[in-house]
Amino acid sequence: MKIAKFFGFGILALSLSFFLSSGVFADGGNTTLIHGCVAKDGTTRIVSPTTACKNSESARHWPTDARIVADEARITATETQNGTQQTDIDAIKTKNTQQDASIAALQGQGGGIPRVIDQSGNVIGILSEINTGNQSSYVRRAFAGLELYIFVSVNGIIDQGNSLSLLYISADCSGPPLVSYSTAVGPFNRLVTVKNGVGYFAGNNPTPGEITLNSYENAGLCYTETFFARVAPVMSINLTGFIAPFHVE
Repeated sequence: MKIAKFFGFGILALSLSFFLSSGVFADGGNTTLIHGCVAKDGTTRIVSPTTACKNSESARHWPTDARIVADEARITATETQNGTQQTDIDAIKTKNTQQDASIAALQGQGGGIPRVIDQSGNVIGILSEINTGNQSSYVRRAFAGLELYIFVSVNGIIDQGNSLSLLYISADCSGPPLVSYSTAVGPFNRLVTVKNGVGYFAGNNPTPGEITLNSYENAGLCYTETFFARVAPVMSINLTGFIAPFHVE
C-alpha cells in the first residue's frame, strides 16, 4: 500500500514538473510575427514561433516588415474604398438637389398640385414622377374608375408600341386579346402602354391565378408559344387629342 501511494505521488510530481517546465509558446506559432521571450530583468531573446518561453519569461511578439506592409496595404485599400463610397454619396446628394430644383421649377410660383397641360390648355393629368435624365415623367389621369399612369415628355405622349404585348389563349393570336396583370399595379391604378396614340392597360376582372396562354402579338407579329401568366382583358383610352408641346402648371 505504501509503495503504491509513493508511486502515485511520484507520477504526480513528474507531471507537475513537466507542466511547469513546458512554459508558454511565443504567440502560438504565428509565423507572420517576430517572437521573443522577455525575462523579468528585461533581457529579451528572439526565438522561433514554436519555441516555449521559460517560466520566468513572458512571451512577446512584434510584426515583421512584411506584416506591416500588408497591414498598410489593407488600410490604404479601406481608405480608397471609403473615398469611393463618399464620392458616390456626394453624387447622389447632387442628383437629389438637381431633382428638387427641377420639380420646383416645374411647379412654378403658384404651388399646389402640378398638372401637365397640352398646347390647347387641356389637362393631361397630374404630375406624378419626374425623370430628369431624359426629361420625361408619369402623369396620373382618372379614367373608367381607375387611376392611369401615362408616360409623357415636353414633346408629347411617349409611344411605347414596341413594348406592347397582347396575349391570347389561342395558338394563332385570334380571339379576345389579354394583357399581363400584376397585383403590384393595385386594384384602382394601371400602367398604360401607348401605341399610335392609343393607351392600352389591364382592365378589371383579372384571372385569380396564372392561366395557360399559347400565343402573343408584339410589334404587329404573332408568335406561337405556350406560357403561363395572370392576365386581364385589355382596355384602351384614346390619347390622340392632346397637342404638344406639354408644360406644367
